[in-house]
Amino acid sequence: MADQGSNQTRTLEVITAEHRALAILRALARSPSGRSNEEILASWLGQLGMPSSRVTLRDSLDHLAARGLIAISQVQDLNVAEITRQGQEICEGLVAMDGVARPSADCPY
Repeated sequence: MADQGSNQTRTLEVITAEHRALAILRALARSPSGRSNEEILASWLGQLGMPSSRVTLRDSLDHLAARGLIAISQVQDLNVAEITRQGQEICEGLVAMDGVARPSADCPY
């Protein structure tokens, strides 16, 4: 049984969600416009071994938007995400935030 204190073991789902959030932010940061739509992000996550359903991806985007890390706009039936200054600082590792994995020096995404 996991300790209920600060050393509690995180679940695979939580770890994956944190890495998914970082991968989304880093993909947006690398985009020339700082923007991308959910279809492209879903493909990118799949290539990274983090395949996500549309619902899971939209939940991740909504979570990042609620924290001020991205802005979301609607274009037809697609969500388009744009990284914010705070999101840029998180993906560069300048600031840490719960719910987003901190990038390592050799982070592949």
